[in-house]
Amino acid sequence: MSTIMLIDDNDTNASFMQAILISHKHTVIRFTNGISCLENAQLHNINLILSRVLLPVVDGFALCIKVKKDPSLRHIPVVLFSAIYKDSEDEKLAFDAGADGFLHIPCTPDQLIGTIHSAIQHHSIRLPKTNRYSSDLRQYNKILIDRIEKRIINLEQLVQTQSNLNSDAHAKLEYYMALNNLSHQLREHIDVDKIIKTAISGIANYIIPDVTLLFLRKGSKLELKGCISKTPKYQHSSAPIHYVGECLCGIAARTKTPLFSINIYTDPRCTWEECKKAGLLSFAAVPLVFNDNVIGILGIGSGEIERDFSQYSEMLTTVALEIATSLHNAVEYEKKGHHCNNLKSLNESLRKEIEKRKKIEEERKQLITTLEYKNKDLERFIYSISHDLKSPLVTIEGFLGHFIKTNNDSQNDSITLVKRSYNAAEKLRELLDNILDMIKLGYSLNIQKTPFSFADIVGDALCLLAKQISDRKIRIGCAKNLPMVTGDSKMLLEVMVNLIDNAVKFIGDTPDPYITIGYYKKSDTYVFSVMDNGIGMQPEYTKKIFELFEKLDASSDGTGIGLAISKRIIELHGGEIWAESQGEGKGTTFYFVLPTPKAVRNMKKQVSKAIN
Repeated sequence: MSTIMLIDDNDTNASFMQAILISHKHTVIRFTNGISCLENAQLHNINLILSRVLLPVVDGFALCIKVKKDPSLRHIPVVLFSAIYKDSEDEKLAFDAGADGFLHIPCTPDQLIGTIHSAIQHHSIRLPKTNRYSSDLRQYNKILIDRIEKRIINLEQLVQTQSNLNSDAHAKLEYYMALNNLSHQLREHIDVDKIIKTAISGIANYIIPDVTLLFLRKGSKLELKGCISKTPKYQHSSAPIHYVGECLCGIAARTKTPLFSINIYTDPRCTWEECKKAGLLSFAAVPLVFNDNVIGILGIGSGEIERDFSQYSEMLTTVALEIATSLHNAVEYEKKGHHCNNLKSLNESLRKEIEKRKKIEEERKQLITTLEYKNKDLERFIYSISHDLKSPLVTIEGFLGHFIKTNNDSQNDSITLVKRSYNAAEKLRELLDNILDMIKLGYSLNIQKTPFSFADIVGDALCLLAKQISDRKIRIGCAKNLPMVTGDSKMLLEVMVNLIDNAVKFIGDTPDPYITIGYYKKSDTYVFSVMDNGIGMQPEYTKKIFELFEKLDASSDGTGIGLAISKRIIELHGGEIWAESQGEGKGTTFYFVLPTPKAVRNMKKQVSKAIN
């Protein structure tokens, strides 16, 4: 039978076609790119070339033209196949390039064998229609670019969806870790005062209200036993006694139901003047219930109007049960001392608590497993998108590059438009690469952190941007003795390259341009800075520039993703990033914060303790 040269970079599809061809007694020689085909075609007695349209380096259309223009190869029939290009115009372009057959995949074995036999039996030497090929090029490229733009829009929507999913997952994970950690701390104490202090501290650290209160019930009275506030303004240490049924706390105690108010001045339930005198505007009252008895009230307040604490309703209800159980056990322990007759009650409460903790731990594990599955699915999707979108861009650039090369001496409007199309294709590829980077960062829940010298990263970034810095004659200043940090060195190098490149782009026409890289230590963090004396910006834009696809100057180079990527990387390292500028013409300084290596080690210990 025949010897067929198969060119396909998709292993799955190539194996499928190869198996069908071999079952029909054909000999198959496979390559993954067009260059290898051209180099080896004359070395074998080839009866047919079967090639995918989308290929790296040389696509199927270009390969077909080269074969048909080579006197030593033009006798070989060429059949092209594609899963993306299925329009009649695509098929016409294939035949204009000299193809002897065109196949849409996926296809049946009969369709594959039938197309190959037809191409071999009815083969006649067909030269490519170069004039027709060139005249259709601009229209064909416009169709390809429209397709890619639609795919990029879908990809942008996926980025946003994935970002929302990751944010929700992170919030849920943080919720379980905070709840688990607080439960561990509560179980460590049997003293009422310590339990109250631990409880209100844990709530204050997670929800961050302006004041956190805890009342214990004695008959019809609610006595304040604990208070933590941001400032003395909200302190309630000398507050009078509450009564069950009065004000938001009293009503919550009577109804055994959490109550929330976004404005205590307009809420008729809020009659206690002490909260209003302290300057509070929003409030939540959560009953501490054990065995259907209210033993106290947890109150949280804010000086911010319309702060809706009901969004924490699930956590507050769960924590209230934990606090109530711990307080009940502590009170019982104090009443009965160390007598053995109290062990049964304590053990029963402990058993229920352990069961609850096991359930929470199981939910946490399920959440992590779900995230891992989603990340794997996204990884496969990224590969698919990369292949589907980058391959057409290679095709476009190949066509346009060939057209420009063969018509470079022409001065008409067509060559100008083609060059613009070539630049647009390059812009699309850069945008696609940045979007894929953003997706990868979107599902990066864990990063590999190792210690390294920050001076090495600064040096590498300056080397990568040496030509741009030299061309603009910019002076570079850098702080001495840059510290050791712990993190992902490749990610942080990308941050420094983005920030320095941004400073170079917007240095403007300053007579003596300079960029200064500095740092200082603040508590258990390092604050790094990249300062320039360039064009600056109005202060109100310093947050907007970190948004996805946001560019203050639409005519400037770049895609508007670099600073958004930098923000995501710094957040993955547990830090924050911001910009400061005094106005136009007054330069800009970018700051970002990273924890010290010691702080990173402490955080790992805390996370490990919370999980275990």
